[in-house]
Amino acid sequence: MKLIFLSIAWGLSITIPISLAQLCYRGWQQVRRLHQIPCSRCDYFSNNPYLKCPVHPDRACSLGALDCTDFQLATK
Repeated sequence: MKLIFLSIAWGLSITIPISLAQLCYRGWQQVRRLHQIPCSRCDYFSNNPYLKCPVHPDRACSLGALDCTDFQLATK
């Protein structure tokens, strides 16, 4: 019986840190991807909560904006 509890304890002590490390890594990758969204640097970006982009309002400030063909670097 002690062997079963010992093996469960070792299994948990190995799996939990590995799972937490994987979770942190996936979160870090997602944050890096979100920081690549170019909307705030675009000339068409208005920073209006109702209409952020008049050209593509459906994908402004989202992952869909990563490949925006109408991106113009802001000259302001």
